[in-house]
Amino acid sequence: MYITHNPLTKKQLKADVAAYNKGEGNAVTYFQAGGIFPASNREWVTIEGPHGFHRWYARCKQVDGNIVKVT
Repeated sequence: MYITHNPLTKKQLKADVAAYNKGEGNAVTYFQAGGIFPASNREWVTIEGPHGFHRWYARCKQVDGNIVKVT
């Protein structure tokens, strides 16, 4: 799964999620690459990035399609 706005680093993803949780940033959403399978509705999802390069992976908690925590 990928983050919609394609952060280049996991650190950037964490900062974006922290800003969203404080009410200062936009929602951080994710999608399944290829579009064949729908995005998961599970509580925890694995994200990879950046798109096409996969230099980092993150285990993320999602609520209503928005990432709210990154581990």
